[in-house]
Amino acid sequence: MEKKTIRFCIWIWDRGVDDFVSFCLPSLMQPNNIPWLIQNGFPISLDFFTLAHDRARVEKLASDLQLQLRAMAPEAQVAATLSNLPETKRTTYEIKVAFFEAIVRVAVDTQSYVLFTFADMFFGDGSIRNIVVYGQKPGVTVSGLYLRVKQKPFMELMARHQAVTGSTTVSNARLVDMCLDTLIDGMEASIVDNDRNASHLTSGALRKISDDLYTYSFHAPTPMLCWFTESDVQFFSRLLWNCHLFDHIWPTMLIAQNRWRVMASSDLFFLAEYNREEIEADHHVYATKEGLLYNDDYDQEHLHGRIHQTMLMTLRRERLA
Repeated sequence: MEKKTIRFCIWIWDRGVDDFVSFCLPSLMQPNNIPWLIQNGFPISLDFFTLAHDRARVEKLASDLQLQLRAMAPEAQVAATLSNLPETKRTTYEIKVAFFEAIVRVAVDTQSYVLFTFADMFFGDGSIRNIVVYGQKPGVTVSGLYLRVKQKPFMELMARHQAVTGSTTVSNARLVDMCLDTLIDGMEASIVDNDRNASHLTSGALRKISDDLYTYSFHAPTPMLCWFTESDVQFFSRLLWNCHLFDHIWPTMLIAQNRWRVMASSDLFFLAEYNREEIEADHHVYATKEGLLYNDDYDQEHLHGRIHQTMLMTLRRERLA
């Protein structure tokens, strides 16, 4: 089977450039993520999107990373692209819309996959290998599990992990453990061991089965490894390229077209996504109510909401010794 190009879509500007270098990039460079793809002959494209004032430093980052990856295997197919918007006043939403349209159109034109890898994401070791190997069927988009965490306490646990183990490599199970200990308030309110919770508003319902095993009824898994087609271009064009519909409305269409798969175990795919304190203060705070052992009330008007309430997903944690 022909190995299609995997495009790592990287949107970074302002402090996001430093965050990508210190947080997301180390997770991408764990042995069983991008290095494994390189060593096993998968074509890679690093697609950087930034603003004009950050172009020079992002260009150097892209060039250095491309050389580092090419050095891993003599025959490595590694490309790097850089796109930037000019210095005009745009909202963050307008920037994201422009970048989203650009990567979707490129992916369709080149018949390649897209894996969104933003500054606030940390992938468990092996997650990228697993989702890419599984997703080698053009036309199918694959989602995976993630948890949102508070940035500062999560980084403290990350530092402790590295101090104790002497390694920057983090398994999925260890990453799950760190996330469960540093959940944002909205996800804490979605733990349904007590039936007074906020799962009817948050899309997720976490339940403890044992000390190392949790279940997760998750109504809106985010697309991770994406295959875009011309029909998707038409879909998003009609909606003015609203990127907020990417992980809620778009999956409904994919399910109807049999183009949707879910890696429903954290052993297969898992990532942490951090929230800054200033974001957490204004978002992801939800009212609770009684009688909610599952999040059956969430998003029933969409097909993906009804399907995923019947799907048992699993999170396995592994404590640091």
